[in-house]
Amino acid sequence: LRIREEFILKSNFRGEVSPTFQPTALHSEDQLQVILNGLKLTQPTVTATIPTLKLRTHTKEDLLQQDVTLKDLSLTAPDMLEIGLKGRWHQPTRRFELDFRVPMLRLDQLLPRLTGPLMEGFQDINPSGLMSMSIQTAGAVPSDEAIKTLNLPLQVRGTMSLESAGGRMAGFGFQNTNGTISLAYGPKANADIHI
Repeated sequence: LRIREEFILKSNFRGEVSPTFQPTALHSEDQLQVILNGLKLTQPTVTATIPTLKLRTHTKEDLLQQDVTLKDLSLTAPDMLEIGLKGRWHQPTRRFELDFRVPMLRLDQLLPRLTGPLMEGFQDINPSGLMSMSIQTAGAVPSDEAIKTLNLPLQVRGTMSLESAGGRMAGFGFQNTNGTISLAYGPKANADIHI
């Protein structure tokens, strides 16, 4: 792993106490930004060379109520990849909300930067176009019984889209392919899938 980095961390705590000095509120807010330039990650099966990778996080916590909000978590490699995550977790009720997005994934820009035995054959695909996806979910952490019966206490919606996609695989080629796949799930409901 070889990098040149920039690192910024901002943290803020705020609290209140009662006249008897009992804590009545304790909040924190944290922001982190990391920029990695000239990133080269080498593993036995793959080597990744990424010119710039940016990580940004912004969280707010109510420490007494055990409520955490992820305002933003983003990972960006310019012209290749954008990933974003927002969410909320409330520990006492074990309820959560998540919004995961990949607004841009350009395989034609990313795949040439991955080399090694794991990538053999992928270079022949010669991909092009833009892929994006999103998944939103909200609910509660399922109990063991809910998992066994597949009656999960959550809502899930997701989409995956291709725009002007192309490539070759197994002797076949495709180009200018567009489309969207979406799915939705809720408690006691059948999965709803649209293509």
